Amino acid sequence: MEEARKFSILVVDDEKSNILVLMDILKPEYTVYAATSGKSAIEMAEKHLPDIILLDIIMSDMDGYEVITELKACEKTHDIPVIFVSGLSSAGDEEKGLALGVADYITKPFSPAIVKLRLGNQIKLLAQKNIMKEKLKSREIMLAALNRAASALLKAGDKETFRDLLLEGMEIIGRSVDADCVEVWQNEKKNGELKAVLKHYWFSETGQIIKSDSPVSCFSYSAVPQWENILSKGGYIQGPVSGLSQEEQDFLGVFKIKTVLVIPTFIQNRFWGFCCIDDCRKSRNFTEDEVDILRSGSYMLANAINRHVLASAIHDAEIAEESNKAKTLFLANMSHEMRTPMNVIVGLTDLMLDEEDPTINLTDNLMKISTAGNTLLGLINDVLDISKIEAGKLELTPVKYDVPSLLNDIINLNSMRIENKPITFQLDISENLLHSLYGDDLRIKQIINNILSNAFKYTQQGTVILGLETEQQGDDVWLSVYVSDTGIGIREDDVQKLFTNYGQVDTRSNRMIEGTGLGLAITKRLAELMDGEITAQSEYGKGSVFRVRIKQGFVNETRVGPVVSENLRKFRYAEDKNTIRKKLVRADFSFAKVLVVDDMQNNLDVASALLGKYKMQVDCALNGQQALERIKAGQPKYNMVFMDHMMPGMDGIETVNTIRSLDSEYARKIPIIALTANAIQGMAEMFHANDFRVFYPNQ
Repeated sequence: MEEARKFSILVVDDEKSNILVLMDILKPEYTVYAATSGKSAIEMAEKHLPDIILLDIIMSDMDGYEVITELKACEKTHDIPVIFVSGLSSAGDEEKGLALGVADYITKPFSPAIVKLRLGNQIKLLAQKNIMKEKLKSREIMLAALNRAASALLKAGDKETFRDLLLEGMEIIGRSVDADCVEVWQNEKKNGELKAVLKHYWFSETGQIIKSDSPVSCFSYSAVPQWENILSKGGYIQGPVSGLSQEEQDFLGVFKIKTVLVIPTFIQNRFWGFCCIDDCRKSRNFTEDEVDILRSGSYMLANAINRHVLASAIHDAEIAEESNKAKTLFLANMSHEMRTPMNVIVGLTDLMLDEEDPTINLTDNLMKISTAGNTLLGLINDVLDISKIEAGKLELTPVKYDVPSLLNDIINLNSMRIENKPITFQLDISENLLHSLYGDDLRIKQIINNILSNAFKYTQQGTVILGLETEQQGDDVWLSVYVSDTGIGIREDDVQKLFTNYGQVDTRSNRMIEGTGLGLAITKRLAELMDGEITAQSEYGKGSVFRVRIKQGFVNETRVGPVVSENLRKFRYAEDKNTIRKKLVRADFSFAKVLVVDDMQNNLDVASALLGKYKMQVDCALNGQQALERIKAGQPKYNMVFMDHMMPGMDGIETVNTIRSLDSEYARKIPIIALTANAIQGMAEMFHANDFRVFYPNQ
């Protein structure tokens, strides 16, 4: 065992004989220092910091009153108890000493017993004082730790930050009492039984080793019945595990701890759960001060957890509400957006039907109907794309493509968006632009067209510029695109909202501008699928710049060159697409016999006309039963079947399953293609799973 520390005494007297007498009395029990003058006494007191000073009053250089005055004035020696040892015995001398802070008074001549008793009393007082100091110091440390933990928890924000800061707060509390584990357990009713569920924990280095394989994360209070009764009434359980009841020892044995402190927590006067502070190394009792402070810490942890759960629930509810509002607004916008082209299609069709000579303005009307139809199709495709994005199943189809042709298609489409507005459309490209790339050219067109559509939509006059450049890096090429405009611009607070699903910004100012709010959300996801990104810069009232950087595959070193780049900049690259369409030579499939199944006669007419352009022999069936009878008959034997999905009676899937079950190799192997408007995410997989060979959505 470690030897107990001896208390130290400084004896001050200018008579050496007095010093020797006192040293003989004190030395067996105390460490004794000696000084023969007031000046040396002060120096030795500052150097050795003795526990008690025995001080003579009458000395040649400084008297005892002067010495004690300096000792009390010095911060280092201020608290050292001083006992006067003097031949002066008048009440006045004693009063003067007491007034200066003397702890006691021994009159010469003295007996050894009196000296020992007076010193013993001071030592007891000193020991009690030291104990109080240690308690106060410990309390201050714990309170400071609690304040630090509270400060950490107040900073908690999102889920990840909260978890980290909660752990920090638990560690601060645990280390303040030299514990190895701090756990927060919450009460939950399961199957009518009250159980404690471990929600959060912190382990010290020792705790991690000892409790790493602790199997308990939930237990019923029936395992330790007295706990629910004690804790629910505000009591606590603490002390060495070995001193608890046998029932508690059996229960706590799996936790591998030596000391436990269990403090209940209450939220709105409801028994919420408890905090458990464990010591895995030594048996001890927590002091009342420690328990009181840890009770505050336990409440703080539980309250922070509960507050975070409530805040998260409120936040989730607000997000859900905002999402619902956005979707409601989106549906309203989509309804309006779809009605506009539908009105054009229906209106012009009715007008042509009412005309005595429907060929009047036929080409112009058909072009308008075609444009409206393509607009409507674009809206539907946007909805389908966003459904794929939300399902995480939007995929790319990379091919080799020509950059000039891609630009030409983009220019032709977007030139029409200028309409009658005083807008200059410019192309910013270099002759060093790579001619060919490998990637999903249709999705790249979609990205650029979405950004240009917004630029023309929100620009009433001025300039819209489309710029492209390519940068080769090994087998990859970075395609950088920017679109700048002199439009109405975007508020700084709204820039981050641009790429959210169903969202439009500044809807009050833009209420007269059409749009569904899906385009940029789709654009962002497409860019990310190509290992790229999209950014936006804008100055409200002056215009915006959108930049996209996406990764494409390298094809070869061929550049567009000066002639092509100049023609593109002057919009002279394109041939008349209508002329190309007229010169198109279609393949001759006159040998092919095809069955088209759809419950809508109009759809059958369109499909027959389109297939007829390839000289196919087309038969039609208005329902699944008719199709089944034709396949059963076996005459003619069809090369393929186009089958609608949603039909009254026997739908497409049931029809295909019945055909495949027929007792003929022809029925089992005939290619059946799903031709349907039911093109939402997951349909292709469903059709393939039901023995369709190909899935082709109606467009």
